Amino acid sequence: MQTTALTLRVALPPATLPWTRQFSTSSGDEASALAVDGQGNVLVAVRVEGALPSQTHLGGADAFLRKYSP
Repeated sequence: MQTTALTLRVALPPATLPWTRQFSTSSGDEASALAVDGQGNVLVAVRVEGALPSQTHLGGADAFLRKYSP
């Protein structure tokens, strides 16, 4: 089953959506943790079962940390 990890940034108040980021491979993807650091960067821990960009998938699952700057 193919799934997609999606991260949204919501600014309050007023409720606005400054940006969205979507990430997926050809197989199952799962965002398992999300944090915001003191500089406003969004950190997302992701588990993927497909090939990462510019990489060869050798089977099983891989994990990585993705950082989005404000």
